Amino acid sequence: MTAERPSRAADAVIARWAATLTVQAGPRRRAAREHAVAELRAAISEGVLPPGAEIPEQAAAEALGTSRNTLREAFRVLFHDGLLEHRDHRGVIVRRLRAEDIVDIYNARILLECGALEAAHRAPSERVDLIRQAAAAGLAALPGRDPQELRRCGMAFHLSVVALARSRLVSAFADTLFTQLQLAYHQTRDPAEFHASFIERNVVIADRLGEGEFGEAADAMRQYLRDAQAQLLTSIAMPH
Repeated sequence: MTAERPSRAADAVIARWAATLTVQAGPRRRAAREHAVAELRAAISEGVLPPGAEIPEQAAAEALGTSRNTLREAFRVLFHDGLLEHRDHRGVIVRRLRAEDIVDIYNARILLECGALEAAHRAPSERVDLIRQAAAAGLAALPGRDPQELRRCGMAFHLSVVALARSRLVSAFADTLFTQLQLAYHQTRDPAEFHASFIERNVVIADRLGEGEFGEAADAMRQYLRDAQAQLLTSIAMPH
């Protein structure tokens, strides 16, 4: 089947993304694939390539300074990570999450984050300090209402909570989970408001954790995540 000509909107999105890139000169194949994966993942996480955006192969390969074969390898990694999907007559697009996807992600988050908090009595004090620092950074970013900064602070806080489990496998899974969740954030009508509404609750959880109230911290996180899921479901534009 012959690929259809990308839309002007797709061309414009890729052009804006390309302007942010620094192309590596002549990377080896593996390095080129990893570079393409990293650049695409970052662009998706930051909303430069928003949910529903088409990624035409030729334009994206040129933007990255790589071959179409290498780009396809990068696409396969991101298909596996749940960030891209293929649509008939549109080609590769950035995935748009559905309601059931968001519920699934939050069910996993409750298990990971609440479980990590309940077992936090075994964690080194340095890890607890990182959580408190991440919560404080979010509070400091709150007046500016920069959605990207609030998003980064929120991710740092929650990934630090997951790190209490002291498992590289769990942390790697959580990293993929949170990257998928960025798709939903970029589908909200007001990402800054969504992130801002939970920043102060991060501080409460961090304080309870710092005081050794592990069960209370886990209970607070469980309610936090249920509220976040409900708010996200009501504020995103669902795919057709």
